Amino acid sequence: MAAGAVHPVLTSQHGGAPASPVALIARNAPLVIVGEALPLAAAVLAMPVLAASLGVDRLGVLSLAWVVIGYFSLFDLGIGRAVTRLVAARLADGRPGEVPPLVASALALLLALGCAGGVLLAVLSPWLVDRALQVPDALRGEARIAFLVLAASVPLVVLASGLRGVLEAERRFATLAVLRIALGMISFLGPLLVLPLSRSLVAVVLVLAVGRVVLLVVTAALARHVLVWPRRGQCADRDTLRELLHFGGWLTVTNVVSPLLVLLDRFVVGAIVSVGAVAYYATPLEVVQRTGVIPVAIGTVVFPAIAAAAVSALPEARALLSVALRASLAGIFPLLFVLALWAPQGLELWLGEGFARESIVVVRWVTPALLLNSLGCAALFALQAAGRPDLPGRFHLMELVLYVPLLWWLASRLGLEGAAIAWSARVAIDAALLLAAAAARFALGTRVLAPVLATAAAGLALLVLAQWVGGTTAKAVATLAVPVAYLGGCFAGLLTRDERTAVRRLVRRGH
Repeated sequence: MAAGAVHPVLTSQHGGAPASPVALIARNAPLVIVGEALPLAAAVLAMPVLAASLGVDRLGVLSLAWVVIGYFSLFDLGIGRAVTRLVAARLADGRPGEVPPLVASALALLLALGCAGGVLLAVLSPWLVDRALQVPDALRGEARIAFLVLAASVPLVVLASGLRGVLEAERRFATLAVLRIALGMISFLGPLLVLPLSRSLVAVVLVLAVGRVVLLVVTAALARHVLVWPRRGQCADRDTLRELLHFGGWLTVTNVVSPLLVLLDRFVVGAIVSVGAVAYYATPLEVVQRTGVIPVAIGTVVFPAIAAAAVSALPEARALLSVALRASLAGIFPLLFVLALWAPQGLELWLGEGFARESIVVVRWVTPALLLNSLGCAALFALQAAGRPDLPGRFHLMELVLYVPLLWWLASRLGLEGAAIAWSARVAIDAALLLAAAAARFALGTRVLAPVLATAAAGLALLVLAQWVGGTTAKAVATLAVPVAYLGGCFAGLLTRDERTAVRRLVRRGH
C-alpha cells in the first residue's frame, strides 16, 4: 500500500470520509457496550427476586445452567469467529460474491457441531447432577430435566454464532446490540415471568431455551441476504474451507479452554464447598466481570478491521491495536474503581448483609486482575484477527495445566477466597502472555508499551488503595476525584496530539 493511502477498513461504515482508529472505536464500541449494559441492569434487578423466590440452592443450580449454556454455545469450535474474519476480508477485497457459499458451508458445519454438543451435554447431565455437583436430593429430578432442556437448545445456539459472525463482519453493531439486549433480557428477566406460575427449574430453563429459538429466527432474518442455498459446485472452495477449519481449529482451543479457565472455579466451589456457595461466589463475580464489556466491545469493533488490514496494511493494524489497548485500560478503570470502593455497601444493599459478608472477598481479589485482563483482551482479539489464533490457544493449554491444581489446592484451604486468588493469578499471567505476543506480532515498540504499562501499574495501585478507604464522605470524594484524575492522565499521557484532536472533535459533534 502506498504511503498515505487509506485502507478500506478505516473508512466509515456507510462510506464517505475515512475514520481514524479513535473514531472507529468511539462510534461503534458504545453500541456494543449498551448491548451488554442493559442485560446487566436486568440481572441486578432480577437476582434479588430470584434469590428470594427460588432459594439459594435453586439459584445455585440456575447459575450453573447459565454457565453451561454459555460454555456449550462456544461449541461452534471457532467457526463463528472465523466467519467474521473471512467475510470481513472478502468484503475488504471486493469479493462479496464469495460470501454466500462461504456462509452456507460454515452453517452446515455449525449445525453438525451444535448437534454433537447437545448430545454430549445430554449424556453428561446425569453425571453432572448426581456426582459432580452437590445438588440436594430434592432438586436432582428438576436439575436433570433442566439440563436436558439446555442440551436440546445447544444446536440452535451454536448455529446463531455463525449468523452473528456475518453481522459483525459487516459492522452492523447497532443490530447486534439489539440482539444482545434481547438475549440478556431473556436470560435474566425470562425466569421472572414463570415465577407466578411455577418455581420449578424446568419451567425456568424452558423459558431460556424458547427465547434462544426465537432469537435464532430473528438473526436469520437479519442475515437473509447471504442465506442463499448454493447451487451445485458453488460451495466454498477447498482452500476457503481449509482456512475456515484451520482458523477455527486453533480458536477451538481458546473457545473450549478459555471459558473453562474462567468458569471452572464455580464448579470447583460447588464440588468442594457446596452448591449454595456457588451463589455467594458466582453472583458478585458475574457482576464484576461484566465490566469486561468495555474491552470486549472495543475488541469486537476492531476485530474485522484488523482482520482486513493485518496482511497488507500492518501500520493500520498496529494503530488499531494501540488505540484498543489504551481505550480498554482507560474505559474499564472507572468502573472497577467504583466497584472496589463501594463493594461492601453495594452487596449489602443488593443481596443482604449475610450475602455481602460471604462475597466481598471475591470482589477484592478480582478487580485488579480485571484491569490487567483488559489489556489481554485487546491483544487476544488482535492476534486472532491477524490469523494467529494458535498463540492464545497454546497459552491457554499451558495455563490449564497449572491452573487446575492451583485452584483445587487454594479452594480446599481457603474456600471462596482461595478460588478468587487462583482465578486472579491466572488472569494476570494470561494478560502478560497475550500482550507480549501481540507486541511481537504487531511490532509495538517501547514508545507504545511503556506508557500503557505505567498507566496500568498506577491503576492497580489505586484499586488496592480503594479497598482501604473508609467513611461515606471519603468514598464519595474518591468516587468523583480518582476516576476523573485517572482519565485526565490517560488523555494527556496516552493519546497522541492527533488523537486528542480527534477526541475533542467527536465530543463537539456529540458522538
